[in-house]
Amino acid sequence: MDTTKLFAFMQTAKIGSINKAALELGYTQSGLSYTLNKLEDELGVKLLTRMHHGIKLTPQGEELLPNIQNILQQESMIQNKIRQFKEGSVEKIHLGLYPSWMLDWMPHVIRKFRNKHPDVEFEIHTGVLPLKHMLEENLVDIAICEKKIIDRPGWNPLLKDDVYVAVNCNSPFYDAESVDLKDLTTCEMVPSVISNNVVCDIFSKLNMPLPPKFPFYSEDGSMMLSMVSQNDCITFVSRLYESECPENVRLKPTNPAIQKEMGYYVSDAAAEKPYIKSFLKTLNTTTLNYE
Repeated sequence: MDTTKLFAFMQTAKIGSINKAALELGYTQSGLSYTLNKLEDELGVKLLTRMHHGIKLTPQGEELLPNIQNILQQESMIQNKIRQFKEGSVEKIHLGLYPSWMLDWMPHVIRKFRNKHPDVEFEIHTGVLPLKHMLEENLVDIAICEKKIIDRPGWNPLLKDDVYVAVNCNSPFYDAESVDLKDLTTCEMVPSVISNNVVCDIFSKLNMPLPPKFPFYSEDGSMMLSMVSQNDCITFVSRLYESECPENVRLKPTNPAIQKEMGYYVSDAAAEKPYIKSFLKTLNTTTLNYE
């Protein structure tokens, strides 16, 4: 059974709203609804009832929730044990971060760190949805993300990442130097964690409607760019994806500019390890280079 679906259900039950849970987990509302429906289909029981102002667990959902929480806890314990078996006395850093940060910046950070600590190994977990769960269960030592993705005490600001809009060659903005956000309100948008958070926030502050959603969702920036390449739609991605664009797709800065502030959390279990402290020092002194 896919524990990602179980975790999505547990968080939705805890929050009491599909819309609010979707924002916290990084889903679109329709994406989370689809995940919950698939879980109900797999289990063969209805877990929750959608109401006008949130959700209510069914009697079956109420009864199964403690068991689902136990399954997730046991899975974390098993993964921790397996991790201990594999690592033995090896010093290893488990990083959770966005896929875009592995395109250039994080490899540069790791190279600098390994010049001083060549024996320390790394295990990378990319993605957004499981980061909160992995940090809380000590499955990652360091989670690099926006504050609101996890939203708990201990977030350390790191740097700001430019967010650009991706357009294809059929777009009237393909040859533009930059794009006004007000001109994008009628363009279909491939939703992403970025659009669910920082982009949604800036459109709201400007009192402008969000662009209509294109019926596709992915955490993978390369996949979103491929979708823009083949369809008349847009998406918002980190500027770090500039070198990864298909031939007929370009990234454009927006007016006003969009940035997401990135930072990191350190798990309680890793905070006092000397090599973790040394890595954090390297992390804090490595700038973001878009060239």
